[in-house]
Amino acid sequence: MKLVVADLFLVGILSAAIHWLIARSYVFEWFWGRTRGFLEKLLACAACSGFWIGIALGLGGIRPIIGVDWWAQVAGAGFLALYLTPVFEGVLVWGLNASALGSFSPQESPPVVPQSPLPDEHLSGVVPQRGTDEEL
Repeated sequence: MKLVVADLFLVGILSAAIHWLIARSYVFEWFWGRTRGFLEKLLACAACSGFWIGIALGLGGIRPIIGVDWWAQVAGAGFLALYLTPVFEGVLVWGLNASALGSFSPQESPPVVPQSPLPDEHLSGVVPQRGTDEEL
């Protein structure tokens, strides 16, 4: 049994891209916006969808594990995609976010969030006392 690293990366990249395209992109909103039940739960989980996408990729000939029976190669592609899809999709979304912000440097500080116009007492949930019981 051998691991083909090129096919391993191909399974990770393709399964993440396919899942993001089908389950989260604006282009396919007409599809994922109408799903209900089991399919909706399947599309919400990157690992669950990744398994089935990996099975499809394995049946299509992208098999990162070689030297075993064909069904084990296809199942291996599915199980590897189960782990790789969320990881590669996280990197994909991070890259899209960084390119939208125009910055790839992790050393740069995050955008500054404006301060709330409300006083700190209001934010803490503690209501300040205006007077004592005797004054009221």
